[in-house]
Amino acid sequence: MNEIPLLEKAKIFMINLIKEYIKFVYYLFWVFIDPKKFTKINKSRIKRILFISGGAVGDVYNIVAIINAVLDKYPINITLLTHEKNRKFVKNPAIHLVSLDEAKKMIDKRKIDAALLLDPGREREIFDKELFFKLLKVPYVISTDSVRMDPRKLIRQYFPILANRKVYPVRANGPNSILNLFKLAHLNIDLPKFYFTKEGEKFAKNFLNNNGVKKWERLIIIHPGAGKIIKALNEGRSPAHLWPEERWAKLIDKILDNKNVKVIITGIKSEEIITKRVYDLIKDKKRVIYSVGKVPDVESLASLVKRADATVTPDTSMSHISSHVETPAVILYGSYPPEIVSPISSANINIYHKNKAHDCRKYACSYCYEIHMKSISVDEVYSAVIRLIMQYNNSI
Repeated sequence: MNEIPLLEKAKIFMINLIKEYIKFVYYLFWVFIDPKKFTKINKSRIKRILFISGGAVGDVYNIVAIINAVLDKYPINITLLTHEKNRKFVKNPAIHLVSLDEAKKMIDKRKIDAALLLDPGREREIFDKELFFKLLKVPYVISTDSVRMDPRKLIRQYFPILANRKVYPVRANGPNSILNLFKLAHLNIDLPKFYFTKEGEKFAKNFLNNNGVKKWERLIIIHPGAGKIIKALNEGRSPAHLWPEERWAKLIDKILDNKNVKVIITGIKSEEIITKRVYDLIKDKKRVIYSVGKVPDVESLASLVKRADATVTPDTSMSHISSHVETPAVILYGSYPPEIVSPISSANINIYHKNKAHDCRKYACSYCYEIHMKSISVDEVYSAVIRLIMQYNNSI
């Protein structure tokens, strides 16, 4: 299978077109009926912000990095309402974490000047009916919308929300959606920022010393896995974002032809179904550091990535972490185009073959894996790595 059937391409095109049409219609609906849009947002009145998101871990990384940058620049307080499982990823003590009940009490006590809502139709346990009505008490409400092609959720997703501003066009809840929420509140930043911990910095320093990494050596982070890849594999389906393991191994072999380079393979324990196979296929492992399952937390990983010259990763959280710590990345895209989900960075090289892409925006897809991901060659990725190193370090 070398080409996506024309009928399949047409189907995906129509699905995405319908989604965009619904977004546009809903935005127009808000424009025509919501009187709150005429309220002028006074930046000087915004001192206490409630940011609400029921998103996944990847969303939280981007939310927190952007909030870090906003707090560095503006004298305001930001409270975050998210899932309990996401709270452990928020290490900056300046970001206040609250439960749904605590957020409602803050609104009742008029302790919120502006509420920023990321995809309010997504998670019922965060965005419940009572919260929607309580938000009417907040002076400024700024929101995004999204489309889920599930008729059972359409009414809940598109029940009108009285908002002063709406983000349009919606960019799939990527970092740009988060950035635009703050922009509409007149809070502008240049780049997201990672909050480094002392423990993370100490871990990275000791890890590199223990593995004999010299200051003059080039360091490349290779991150082959992703949660969505493992999910597809566990279900016995084709992962839309998996680059074949043997190509990762050949890429590492090619990188190691440069004698002053070391490679670190990263990932969490569950990704060893991929990373162990990659490691086993590498010809010369002397300058390869296998760290999968050995890095204790995201902060330690970020401190490690900060010291690298480049990162190579599929479209996953690692691409955003790398960008947040200003390490250039080569990013291999699967079922989503870069313009929708790419990190906020001008330093990265995005690899995406539009003529081979399925653009289904799913985690499991045989077309994405067999046709698009397999169309990405080792030489193409290697050339991108070398370009990044030469561009930002002048030599390899």
